[in-house]
Amino acid sequence: MLMNAYGSRKGWGPVNEALIDLLESRRLERGLTYGQLAVLIKRDSSTVSRALSGQGIPSRAVTELIARSLGMDEAAVTALRDEAAGIRREGRALRAAGGPPDAMSTHDDFLNALRELIRKAHLSHRKIGIMSHGALKRSTIGAVLRGERSAPLSVVMDIVRICGVQKAEAVSAWEEAWYDLAHPDRERRRQRRWEAYSFLRYFRSLPGHRKASAWAGYVERKNREG
Repeated sequence: MLMNAYGSRKGWGPVNEALIDLLESRRLERGLTYGQLAVLIKRDSSTVSRALSGQGIPSRAVTELIARSLGMDEAAVTALRDEAAGIRREGRALRAAGGPPDAMSTHDDFLNALRELIRKAHLSHRKIGIMSHGALKRSTIGAVLRGERSAPLSVVMDIVRICGVQKAEAVSAWEEAWYDLAHPDRERRRQRRWEAYSFLRYFRSLPGHRKASAWAGYVERKNREG
């Protein structure tokens, strides 16, 4: 299970979504527009729209007002809101301790975060190599950060620790982020290498007159795959 730590949003998003769904369902049951609900809670309609948009966690005060106006269990609704806010606070604390940033969703996001971690630590690739006692080569670090080769977990965790991330939860958050965002890229590359190796063995076994068409088909398929 993905830890709350690295994504504050990945952790608090589903909880906040459950909160918004609960409030919206009751609003629709009551047949109220945002404007009508705004009148009930004595706020402007933009406040209601923003609170129920799901883009962020609504304030406790507005959550209480909406729940009360809709005749809901105020304590249960605010408890759900406070759970989401608590997860977000944990994520912020871990980011302050060097954990990965919020809202990462792609392998490129992961690499950008790793590059930013190195930048904030004021380290060069050469310096990281020296501090790793030879375990990391400058060329390897550069190739990984440019996305030219997959990022092994061991390399990522060495970089994270060398950059000064010490809090156990923050280190674990980077590891979770690797499994979530970098590991799939590594597996895709491994699969491509295996496919290429398998095709090469097949290609070599073909008689000469079939090689051209087989190669053309392989190239066409790879072009379609991008």
